[in-house]
Amino acid sequence: MPKKQEPRVELPEQTVTVRLNRKLACEDLRVRKARSGRSREALGLYYLTTIKSGDLVESHADLEELARRFGTLKPFEHLDRSTVKT
Repeated sequence: MPKKQEPRVELPEQTVTVRLNRKLACEDLRVRKARSGRSREALGLYYLTTIKSGDLVESHADLEELARRFGTLKPFEHLDRSTVKT
């Protein structure tokens, strides 16, 4: 009997970011996206800061990996990389 294939749901970047920031707000954290080329070199495309003080917590973060670490993506959900604008 063939193995049943798991459903795979691709979520846009904005959906993943909103979910993640909603979850992180309880811990005084926020995921940010670098805008300029210079900040992208220094911080990576995504980085984690505190909300109140703006201190850098983590740089060069992978959005999907962060979402999985904080439990905002289910096992069958994945980031649709085609929606990520660099």
